[in-house]
Amino acid sequence: MKTNLMRSTASALVAFVLFLITATSVFNMANAQTIQVQAGNVQACGGDTVSVPIQILNATNLGAISLSLNYNGGTLSFVGISNAHPSLGSNLIVNATTQGTQPQVRVAWFNLVPVSVNGLLLNMRFRATGNSTLVWDLQNAGNCELADSAANVLNNVTFTNGGVGAAVAPALTQQPNANVQALAGGSVTLAVVATNAATYQWQRQSGSSWTNLSNGSGVAGATSATLQLTGITSALDNTVYRVQVNGACGAPLFSNSSTLRVVTPVVTNIGSVAGCTGDTVSIPVSVDQLNGVAAISMAITYDSTKLQCLGMVSDVHPSINTSGFLSNCGIFPGLGRQFRVAWFDLNPVNLSGLLFRVKFRITGTPSSSPTTTVGWDLATPGNCEYADASADVIPYTQFVAGTVSIQAAATITAQPVSALTVPRNTPVSIAVSATNAQAFQWQRLSGTTWNDLANGARC
Repeated sequence: MKTNLMRSTASALVAFVLFLITATSVFNMANAQTIQVQAGNVQACGGDTVSVPIQILNATNLGAISLSLNYNGGTLSFVGISNAHPSLGSNLIVNATTQGTQPQVRVAWFNLVPVSVNGLLLNMRFRATGNSTLVWDLQNAGNCELADSAANVLNNVTFTNGGVGAAVAPALTQQPNANVQALAGGSVTLAVVATNAATYQWQRQSGSSWTNLSNGSGVAGATSATLQLTGITSALDNTVYRVQVNGACGAPLFSNSSTLRVVTPVVTNIGSVAGCTGDTVSIPVSVDQLNGVAAISMAITYDSTKLQCLGMVSDVHPSINTSGFLSNCGIFPGLGRQFRVAWFDLNPVNLSGLLFRVKFRITGTPSSSPTTTVGWDLATPGNCEYADASADVIPYTQFVAGTVSIQAAATITAQPVSALTVPRNTPVSIAVSATNAQAFQWQRLSGTTWNDLANGARC
């Protein structure tokens, strides 16, 4: 009987050992799957508070958690957690600390009752002002590990790092000019300077709304920081523009508006005249709609091998006080011969039409050049400009050159007969041949006076 009892006890022990072996195998099989601990990657705008998901995947029979996540304390500030796994309960401890000089967020939890986690453990919340990696502290023992209900450290755990990318919202550092002016037919440029800008879109105001501009038809740079309008017409006068600036984050920015004024230029013309070698010609200088002018500076250029400046001025505009009107012909270093005019008056005037005439003698010949240009010295600052009563230069002026056509003198190549006798009431023709002739006028001598003949009355 004693032998039977021993046999029964031995059988029970064998069965218990087999149970333990089987249970251990089942437990190991359940935990053979790799447990993953992951820190998320998120994007933010500078200054935003972001939530970084911390996940534990495939964890069963979990009795303790110890996590330490390194971050850049210069760009991230830890502000707390949210959405903690409900099974963690009140035993969860989370705080920001340092490992030496390295900022960390530490997570600690334990419970006598094991739990399973397969998803979000919690969200770590940071205020982000820049980029930062999020790196698990695997260097210091005990800082990143999981344990089972028997306090055994789990070895089948992988840790995946994360990060925060913090973009900076765009900012306008230079606005377009509030008002811009352009000549009809000319061009104008509007520009902004922005930081952290991803895209630009220029717009034109249409009533109470804004319309996006597209490149083409006098528009270039519609989606850049600089807008150029060309071939401007008077229809664009008083049109208003702005640019929309978009960044990687943040709301779109709109620049200040800019109003375009299309102006009519003040045009100053040198007239074109003609004459023969040796002739004195009066060249007119005129201006159109020059208002509020208090000072004039002009430098007229010419070819001194074809023209001689006589320096005589006539027909000065009646609104110009001649006591302040100065003119002279001269040789100027590096510029050659010029005719210059200077005038000022404390009382501004409006000028339109003929300003004055200046006399030149033609010294060139048609064979050397049939025409010569009388122009303006626009290359030398201050030589051709108008100013107002405040001594500010009047903008949008155009100076147009003129010409002197050098003609050959008429030459009679065949004279009429010196005497002619014909019967009364008999028609007669008298002829002459000439070169370079522009007009003919026959005359009859009456006593000592020559009188022009006119067609008709037997002539």
